[in-house]
This record gives sequence, C-alpha cells and structure tokens, in this order.
Amino acid sequence: MSVDYVADRFHGLCLELIGVAIIVPNAFYPGAFDHPMLVMACDSLAALQVIIFKVGLFDVERISAARHAIAQSRWHGALYLFVQPLLLFAVSLLGASSALLIPSAGHGGLAAHHPFGVAIMCGAASFSWTCLTAVQALHAARDTRVRRAGTALRSVAAVVSAAPLALPAERRLGSFATMLFLVGTGACTVAMQVGVNAAVVWGETRLDRSSSRELV
Repeated sequence: MSVDYVADRFHGLCLELIGVAIIVPNAFYPGAFDHPMLVMACDSLAALQVIIFKVGLFDVERISAARHAIAQSRWHGALYLFVQPLLLFAVSLLGASSALLIPSAGHGGLAAHHPFGVAIMCGAASFSWTCLTAVQALHAARDTRVRRAGTALRSVAAVVSAAPLALPAERRLGSFATMLFLVGTGACTVAMQVGVNAAVVWGETRLDRSSSRELV
C-alpha cells in the first residue's frame, strides 16, 4: 500500500470536507437575523474552527512517509484506515451543529440555547480530539517529548470539550457561548502544541550550534 497515496487522499478529503461541511453551510448573512453582530461573530468562530482543525491535523506534528502508520505494521495501517473516516464524520458533525447554533444565536441573542445543537457540537468536538489523538498515536514519534505533550493536550481538550454535557440542562451554555468555549479550547490546545514543538526545535538547534562550535 502506498503511504504517499493514502496520506494525500485523506488529507485532500479532510481539506475538502472542512470547506463543504463547515465553511459553506455556515456562511450566514448577518442582515437576515435579529442580532447581526452576533451572527458575524459566530461566522468568524466557524472560520477559526476550520483553522484550528487544519493546524491540529497537518501542522502540529508533521509525519514523514517512514514514520507513517501504514509504514509501521499492518495493524497500524488498518487502525489508521479505520480512524480516519471517524475523524471525517466528527468534522461533519461540527459543521452540522454550527449550522444549528448560528441561527439560534442570530434569532435569540446571547440567551439563546439550542439543546440538541449544543450536545452535538460538544460531542463532535470531543470526538474530533479523540480521533486526532488516536491518529497521531499510530504514527511513529519523531520526538517522544513532543508526542507525550501532544497526547496529553489533546486528551485534556477532549475531556474539556465534553464537560458542558455533564452540567444540568438548565445550566448548560447557550448557543454562542458553546461555540466560543469550544473554539477557545481548541485554540489554546493547538497554541500550546505549537509552543512545545517550537521549544523542542529551538533546543535542538541550540544544541547543534554548541556542538559545531566545540568541533571548531
């Protein structure tokens, strides 16, 4: 099985899906609602959600062909092919739930609450982080410190994203607050992962320079 073909195929599907499932159906016109500024803010949050997913999937820990799950073993490859469609399904649910919450906030304002939409979005966000954790765990690690930090951060994000579902129905977040909470959680998670990667690369670069000076 070609690693490059499978990786490019799934990456292409992910990029296409985040456009079709999140960006296109959530481009609501603010002027058609009672709270246009809130709709504009929700549209922006949906766009940020796409950026966070893209960075979390492609840019946090780059995978070479030699370290790809398919190149590790048949079991790794089979699990990778099983988890990837689940990740695409979770992304579709994020887009579908956003399409419920944005009109809810646009008509009802900050106090608006869409119980079904909130439950789907929280569950989809948690499931997305879980799938991302599983996908990364199947690949061989370039640096064990980065892998452990990424696994821990994504696991925490999965738990935090599902936390609102544990609250009583009358105390759960509203439509806009749910989107803001989940996008904020994702942004913090990805930012910390990128920070860990940058710190490790900086440390390796500094060590290489020190070694070069000693040789000179």
